[in-house]
Amino acid sequence: MSETSNKIKKLPRDEDGNIRSYFMANGKKYLIRSADEGVGIDRFTMFEKLSIPAGFARSFQAIFEALIKAEKLANGVLTKDNTFTDLAYHLKTVTQGIQDKTEERYNICFYICTLFIVLPEENLSNWSEREADEKIEDWKKEGLDANDFLSLALGGIRGFWSAYQEMTEKIKKMSDTLVDI
Repeated sequence: MSETSNKIKKLPRDEDGNIRSYFMANGKKYLIRSADEGVGIDRFTMFEKLSIPAGFARSFQAIFEALIKAEKLANGVLTKDNTFTDLAYHLKTVTQGIQDKTEERYNICFYICTLFIVLPEENLSNWSEREADEKIEDWKKEGLDANDFLSLALGGIRGFWSAYQEMTEKIKKMSDTLVDI
């Protein structure tokens, strides 16, 4: 497929609509490994590192800074320098990151996918950013849908979808109770 194509391809699905365990991209066959098949220690360690910023659509540093600010706001409530509303609003903005579809999240999710989407001859005991970039370039050249990779990556993060659904319901309830001014 040409890089200038305006057609985006979905990953192949089975009869139930689930993504198949393999696909072709840029003339190469890619296998999607299940959690039961496992990956090496390097890959699992990288998955754990990337899961936090992917789940919150924020870098580890941004999450850390948000927690420090929350702690300061909580202490400020006790000293009456801040209100409970200040703290609640801050925490709400942090948790809403779960719902964001930011470019940063997509980029991280592509890298997460390179941990378990592999070439048949690939060494599963290690992982490199260079090889990950080559895979992502193949997927891009093939014109594959970014949302499929987002779903695959986030689906592997324990608790992400349940937290996402809970947050969506809470925000919907809150927006239903808001009055337009």
